[in-house]
Amino acid sequence: MPVDFFGAGSVERSNGLVDGSRGLVLNVQAVHVLRYLLGFFHNLLSLQFALLLFQLSLNFLKALLRVDLRLGHLR
Repeated sequence: MPVDFFGAGSVERSNGLVDGSRGLVLNVQAVHVLRYLLGFFHNLLSLQFALLLFQLSLNFLKALLRVDLRLGHLR
């Protein structure tokens, strides 16, 4: 009986049945691609969230500076 060690394709057995190893390999590859894409989008969203927090903190500091300047002008 031939053995497919590397999962390169389906192996026909001596009784004429085809081993489904190729489908298994494709499923494993699909899972790896899906995990890669999910990781990529997770990193992208994390970066976007970090940039949003940075922008909000800058706006907050600008507002504090404006208030400080206004109070300094009143003195």
